[in-house]
Amino acid sequence: MEGTIDKGYAFLISCFILLYIFGFSLGDSLTFNQTIRDGQTIISAGRIFELGFFSPEGSNNRYVGIWYHDLQPQTVIWVANREYALPDSSGILTLGKTGNLQILGAKQKAIWSTETSSASNNLTAVLTDSGNLMLIERNLSNILWQSFDQPTDTLLPGMKLKANLDDKRVLLQSWKSINDPSPGNFEFGIDVSELNYQLSMWARNVSYWRSGAWNHSGFFEGIPEVNEHYLFHFKMNTDNEQLYFTYISDYRSRMVVDISGRLQFYIWYEMGGQWKLFWWQPTNRCNIYSTCGSFAVCTTDINSEIDDDTLNDPTNCTCLQGFEPNSPKDWHSRNWSGGCKRKVPLSRCGQGEDGFLLLKSMQIAEADDSFETSTKESCETECRSNCDCSAYACTGGNSAGTVRCLLWLRNLTHLRPAYSVRDEGSYDLFLHVDASQISTRSRRRQCGDCGGQVIPYPLSTEKDCGDPAYGSFTCYGYPGTLSFDTPNVSYPIINITAESRTLVIGISYESSFAFLSYERCYSMDFVSTDLKLDPTQPFHITTNNTILLVDCPTHLPPSPLNCTNSNTCDKLKQDKQDRNSCSINQLSCCSYVAGYLPSTMYSIGISSFAGCRMYTSILVPDLESSASAVRNWSSAVEIEWDPPSEPLCFLNEDCRDWPNSACNTTKSARRCICNANFQWNSTNGSCIPADILANGGLEQISNHKSMLAVIIPVTIVIGILFIGVCIYGLKKKMNILRPPLLFDKLGDGKEDFDAPSFDYRSILSATNNFSDSNKLGKGGFGSVYKGQLPGGQEIAVKRLSRGSDQGLEEFKNEVTLIAKLQHRNLVRLLGYCIQGDEKMLLYEYMPNKSLDYFLFDENRRTLLDWRKRFSITLGIARGLLYLHQDSRLRIIHRDLKASNVLLDEELTPKISDFGMARIFGGNQIQANTNRVVGTYGYMSPEYALDGTFSVKSDVFSFGVLLLEIISGKKNTGFYKSEHTLTLLGHAWRLWKENKGLELMDPQLNKASNVEEILKCIHVGLVCVQEDATDRPTMASVVAMLTSEIANFPTPKQPAFFTRTTSSTVVASSSVSESCSTNEVTMSLVSGR
Repeated sequence: MEGTIDKGYAFLISCFILLYIFGFSLGDSLTFNQTIRDGQTIISAGRIFELGFFSPEGSNNRYVGIWYHDLQPQTVIWVANREYALPDSSGILTLGKTGNLQILGAKQKAIWSTETSSASNNLTAVLTDSGNLMLIERNLSNILWQSFDQPTDTLLPGMKLKANLDDKRVLLQSWKSINDPSPGNFEFGIDVSELNYQLSMWARNVSYWRSGAWNHSGFFEGIPEVNEHYLFHFKMNTDNEQLYFTYISDYRSRMVVDISGRLQFYIWYEMGGQWKLFWWQPTNRCNIYSTCGSFAVCTTDINSEIDDDTLNDPTNCTCLQGFEPNSPKDWHSRNWSGGCKRKVPLSRCGQGEDGFLLLKSMQIAEADDSFETSTKESCETECRSNCDCSAYACTGGNSAGTVRCLLWLRNLTHLRPAYSVRDEGSYDLFLHVDASQISTRSRRRQCGDCGGQVIPYPLSTEKDCGDPAYGSFTCYGYPGTLSFDTPNVSYPIINITAESRTLVIGISYESSFAFLSYERCYSMDFVSTDLKLDPTQPFHITTNNTILLVDCPTHLPPSPLNCTNSNTCDKLKQDKQDRNSCSINQLSCCSYVAGYLPSTMYSIGISSFAGCRMYTSILVPDLESSASAVRNWSSAVEIEWDPPSEPLCFLNEDCRDWPNSACNTTKSARRCICNANFQWNSTNGSCIPADILANGGLEQISNHKSMLAVIIPVTIVIGILFIGVCIYGLKKKMNILRPPLLFDKLGDGKEDFDAPSFDYRSILSATNNFSDSNKLGKGGFGSVYKGQLPGGQEIAVKRLSRGSDQGLEEFKNEVTLIAKLQHRNLVRLLGYCIQGDEKMLLYEYMPNKSLDYFLFDENRRTLLDWRKRFSITLGIARGLLYLHQDSRLRIIHRDLKASNVLLDEELTPKISDFGMARIFGGNQIQANTNRVVGTYGYMSPEYALDGTFSVKSDVFSFGVLLLEIISGKKNTGFYKSEHTLTLLGHAWRLWKENKGLELMDPQLNKASNVEEILKCIHVGLVCVQEDATDRPTMASVVAMLTSEIANFPTPKQPAFFTRTTSSTVVASSSVSESCSTNEVTMSLVSGR
């Protein structure tokens, strides 16, 4: 008897152990009259999916759902009662007498049902390993109902997106919020239009995003990367005359419509134990349907993402040529949805008073009508005869020689530039406009800008501009995306520098989709397609490119490769692993510098090193000495073009854009040959006066005169050289501790300025003779006036004070510096003027003046709510980051303050006044100066007291400015009687006492983002620490400002914690030696 009890006890213990291991699971099915209570589940046969009751994170409501059985955190893929939540755990799921699955709530009342018409009791509900809950009749194997037909927000492999013509579509619908699975604002499904199928997203029944038409080649035209070679692809099927789409993937994956309206594709990353996002749409605002309304083109940074911060969003809408905004007020406030209207209506179509503008490679909403014809001219004729026809396009003919015409009637919407000639669903669009809107301007010498990118001579995008020999460029779309075309691939152009005859290309769009590894370690890098230039073309790869080869066989030859563990490639490989949680430590990595060998001047890549997995080109020859450079590397290739020959021509008329030349026959062709006494300058592509002496003038002079002509110049030259040596020695001693200003490198003559020169009389006219009514303000080196050019463009003219030697130096520096910098948060230089003692700079006009105009005025600063202040802060930070790190030059501003931050009509900040700015060399960390300049209250202690400056000096100034933006108080005018605290000291004391919010401007709304304000105070204090090495870089500052994680370094006591009795700071002294004397100079810092 006792043994029997022991066996029974052991059996019970075993049962409890099994229940503990497998949970309270009832198998994979539910039979007739069986129930599942809260806490019980059923698990699919392969233990992949689980069904039961759950609560979303942050909610106490209970729902019946399906989730992955073995994955954490819980990932729900289907919800039954998404609209009818249970308030507690009393719910029951049952397969009852009605023949339906039902969820019973309080008083056994059904709150959800499958609503089938079967009354059979021979039913079973089965959860399959595909994640499908099926209600079936066991004998007939007939599926009465399945969850795949009623999805929530998730699409799984095998699920059918039905596209019935009777509009009975299977739709996914987003959750309302992350903790509420009830139906949200976005629906996703198949849109059917005249047998044109496409994936579509709707926001409250309004089109939000479209995939482009299914082209029956295995992909949708708007997302061509999603094809059978990708991580997943769609497939169209027909079953019992029912058309549907499924997606196929070899990975454990899911597709989700999230609460913000993005269609997201996830893969389960087994090694990291998490879902990783690999693909999503829409990727940016231009992918959102009709962001810009009608007759407007949407452009953006293709790597940007959708952000609620509209002031810093790179998206922009541009009315087509011949159109203007319907509502200029809305347009200027970045609300573009109203679109554009014609400046001149189409009224007499087909009567010679209309025409067409070509918009190359445009992506656009589907056409309203189409037909086949024999010639492209028939397409134009059809559109021209119809005033409702806004545009037409032609697609390639078929084997019968017919052309397909596409017509867009009335409105043109969802216009975007194609980024490659290979982009599917893009057309050369012919826009129907009144004849008065068609420009006849000649562009023979220099091609027009492409999307804001200046195309210098001799580069060519069209046959009638630039030099045809340099025609490897294409401007796609409107207003344009510029690409560099090689024999096999097109690459987007990042930057063009005419002075050095170089251009920088990024990763090709074809390559970015050609291969994508499972770990996403190699995505958006150069991959299996080598970069190959045509050696017969005037382009070659420079030596500024370090090529990194990844995952190569170990037997590669050592030369010219560097495969040691200390090389740059290994550092970048480790950085990529840190950023993306990729397990690539075991992959081999080698590097070499392109451009030295003939084979690498025209081709780089991996095909010559068989077995490598991918390559990346880094536009830095050596990253070994710069850890920060490793953290901020990006893939790019620098290419140089050869100096151009004289332009080709047929008639003298062809040489009209090259003065002092005529069309003549040479050995190879007819070219614009320079006239007598002129010679061809290949640097700027023009004919310049020749040097008469260098062309044999001395040979015609008598021997006596020849001797004099030689002796006198030689004597003068020797004297000049002697004086020059002395001056050079003096300057070398004086400047040994300071980096050169930019104009020291480029020369003193105004011919070296890379900016347009304006006539003095035109500036007098523009500013009304510098009248006081046009005066905007006055600075340390002169006054600023508002002006208007003849074309109506408003400008700001900075007029330097006469006779100011200091002003001349800053003038030269500012012209040469700003002309080479382009960033949305830097002020744009339009040109300059030199007339005798008059020196002027012309800038874009900023209607909202400067930041101090608003910030330090009791009434005006109420217009700056916290969102605007934070947006301004972030813009300033990004502008400084560009100066310090992202521009081709490394710039230290040295005079950042509120009055040097200008605001445009949208309150976008623009850093200005580069007179004090300095250039640093690539490896230079800091420098000293014997001439301390700047504004008291913004200067870092090491600069104000020792004359030492670096990027950390600008970081200090930024920190001061950030605390001013938060408090609305000037650092230089702030005074707390207790302990004579400065604004920095006051902020530090409040921070230490956990009273940081007391620093906030009282005019800010109490509903402001408190966490963000405290984060900014934290960032500001980190920036103004006394020791420069403790301060972050601007890259770290931008990361902290945009990060949602507040794990920042703890700030130490700031510099200038208390106010001294004197506001004058003595700068460091330095010794300056001339040829014969030594002297010590002292500099005082004064406000500008």
